[in-house]
Amino acid sequence: MWALGYTYVGFDKSGRTPTYEPVYITQGGLRYSSTRNRFEGSFLVGLELVDSPGEERELVRATALTFGGDADSISPASLEFTRTGGQPERVAVVARSPRDSVRVQIIPKFDPRGATVWLPVRPALTFERSPERMQGYGVESVTLVIDTRGTVLRDSFGVSISSDRGTLSANALRMGAAGGVVKLRSAGGLGPATVRAVASGLEDAETTIRFTWPFRFVIAALLGGVLGATYAELGRRRLSDESSAARRLAGAVLGAVLATAVYVGLGINLLSAVISAPLVNEIAVFAFSSVGAVFGLKGLSGGTSARTGT
Repeated sequence: MWALGYTYVGFDKSGRTPTYEPVYITQGGLRYSSTRNRFEGSFLVGLELVDSPGEERELVRATALTFGGDADSISPASLEFTRTGGQPERVAVVARSPRDSVRVQIIPKFDPRGATVWLPVRPALTFERSPERMQGYGVESVTLVIDTRGTVLRDSFGVSISSDRGTLSANALRMGAAGGVVKLRSAGGLGPATVRAVASGLEDAETTIRFTWPFRFVIAALLGGVLGATYAELGRRRLSDESSAARRLAGAVLGAVLATAVYVGLGINLLSAVISAPLVNEIAVFAFSSVGAVFGLKGLSGGTSARTGT
């Protein structure tokens, strides 16, 4: 409990003239809320007798205090006290981009300058713009950007990163003012993956990404296979329609299998330089599947011709 440096002399309802002062109590500073993208905190303020802190007295005249400063929001903006002691009032403080501490002014009616209270800011790690979902079973990877809020970095520091699902490109990195980057690749199974970043002296950061069925991947692979198989059949006029349709189906399956084997089984991340662009994965899978269908059908054709000629 800290006194603000103002002393009042007034009357209570019993006719005495107590001396009292406004006081404030810190509540641990401001903490970052990732869901609301801002720092939130509070402090307590009340009136106490100078000679008998905690003793309750009913005052004849209310004492008003107004709040200001550098915060983006202070609620309530003012309070009136009609008694000393008792339960202090809570004042909520919100700041969107603080640095190290936030200045709050507590202003009585007789002094427009007020008293200054500095609320500490608890710096935090954050995941910037992380996606809510990604395709599961290893067919998609996302880039996670880690940054800090509530402090001005002067030196680099170590960050530990972990995930309860999927595969991370690194489990530790050095971060500076520019932040850090890590990639998460989905793995077998569906459901939420929680990625956590931890560093000494900063609040931890967490983000949850849900692994979903890879519908886009499957559709791209099958369409690519159909296109490749159809292209491979254009020069084979002597085959019957039924045989041609069957071969197109076989080519589509071959293309899809090849795309899956190369992209997922071998862990090749296609076009990694622009992997965050929309549908880049699907376009690459479509191309792989088409090429796989063309060469797969050519392989089948070569085998069939050899058997026919013997």
